[in-house]
Amino acid sequence: MAFALPLGLACAIYSCEYSPKSVLVNIIRLSINNLAGVPSIVFGLFGFAVFVKAFGFGVSILSGSLTLGIMALPGIISASQEAILAVPMSFREASLALGATHWQTIKRLRCPRHCPAILTGVILNIGRVAGETAPILFTAATFYTRDIPIPSSPRSWPCPTISMRS
Repeated sequence: MAFALPLGLACAIYSCEYSPKSVLVNIIRLSINNLAGVPSIVFGLFGFAVFVKAFGFGVSILSGSLTLGIMALPGIISASQEAILAVPMSFREASLALGATHWQTIKRLRCPRHCPAILTGVILNIGRVAGETAPILFTAATFYTRDIPIPSSPRSWPCPTISMRS
């Protein structure tokens, strides 16, 4: 969440406050909403391809946490956008009329109003991410080994009938 929350909130604020209203912005919003419904196995394969293989992080906690952060990002962006758009526009207009800058209006007036809704969306996404195991299997679990470990003595084998005699 340390990765996904700031990035998701920044994307939502930019798309709601600063981006021009155009067809491209609507397509991006639709794509974000569609990404929220993608199965976790797809995010796991994406994380494996990008973080484990392309960036060379290997099968590690860093790869797993970044994959889960990417998985939570669309939900956080969607919840934040809805929360930002729920604050009445008259608040912004009144603040700007009193001489506040656009950033001061967002930071001191609108953010406190939509913080509870954003927090609710973040908690729901934490629950979704905590319940998913497929991305972890591909990026953070240690199933990806090249060699089968051979125990030092036959007594450490799980089945007593198997011996290491060749």
